[in-house]
Amino acid sequence: MELAPKIMEQLLESRERGVTLADVREQHGAEGEKVLAELVEAGQASWPRVRGPIHATAFAPDASVVAERLRELFLQDPERLRSESWLTRALPAALRAWLPEALKLMRGAGEIGAYHYGNRRLYAWLPPAAKPVEPEETQPIIELYHVYQQQVAEQGGFRDVPLADLHRALRWPLTKLHETVHHAMKQGWVTLRRASTATLPPDWSEAAIRLPGEAEPMVKLEWLSPPPLD
Repeated sequence: MELAPKIMEQLLESRERGVTLADVREQHGAEGEKVLAELVEAGQASWPRVRGPIHATAFAPDASVVAERLRELFLQDPERLRSESWLTRALPAALRAWLPEALKLMRGAGEIGAYHYGNRRLYAWLPPAAKPVEPEETQPIIELYHVYQQQVAEQGGFRDVPLADLHRALRWPLTKLHETVHHAMKQGWVTLRRASTATLPPDWSEAAIRLPGEAEPMVKLEWLSPPPLD
């Protein structure tokens, strides 16, 4: 195991960048590869992806590490919507494999919301709520969910429902509808879709949710997972 300290030093010096198996083979030959496998098995090194870099465990990336990088990116310009491809390019190559898991983690925590435009998914930073959603605040979300399900059935199973139809069925003030939608988004239960203003019916335009910096409003809602119903 005389190679182990040398390989560990190499891993520690590389920090988050890590080293490749080719690097280890080039410097230490076949014996280095064997020692590296032993370090991984002992938990001193991490090799999360086949053909990906190897890291000292202290610097091994995971979804939480990537989520922290994403927070920094979003907070540089909190009003801006970002696509997954933009976020991929903004991350170091060694961290990109954890992007989907990190986005899921942040959506579940209510830190970001997802919006759709055609086949593109856009992510927005959600300002922290002044307080968590209280039990009495979940009742409008549940009511919205039930009306949403009715609208889906009336649409023949299509899952994206116009906000205008929900507004009409619920007979709520628009401020209450929008507030309830945003509460549900912060829980990761719903997403919104946008459409071109060129073909927007007047009632859709009235019920739309508009985001800073976006010319085209969000006009449809899709439920991703049901709220707690008991």
